[in-house]
Amino acid sequence: RLLNPKGMYLLNAMKIPTVLNNMALDEYPERSDILKAVRKYCPNGHVVEASAVAKKLGNVQMTNVVMLGALTKVVPFFEYREMQLLVAANSPTRFKEANVKGFEEGYKLLK
Repeated sequence: RLLNPKGMYLLNAMKIPTVLNNMALDEYPERSDILKAVRKYCPNGHVVEASAVAKKLGNVQMTNVVMLGALTKVVPFFEYREMQLLVAANSPTRFKEANVKGFEEGYKLLK
């Protein structure tokens, strides 16, 4: 209900079960049901496999950087090169290369 019908969503496809799901007291909704509910309020959006990409790159904790890359692709406010430089400049030295790679891969997720 809180989504603006004129807005846009960017949804990570990672399945995160609740405690009730894990205790078999509740059923995790199907992806199609989740998307149907989201699209009811906001028809414009994207689903990305950000966590899967981050995990493939070696660290699922890079999911946010992958999502940032995807966001940069779909929001005209952000310029690719400027965001890439910001990711590099604001990453700890030991994570800089991986974060830039995660950003780049996130950008490639959307056409």
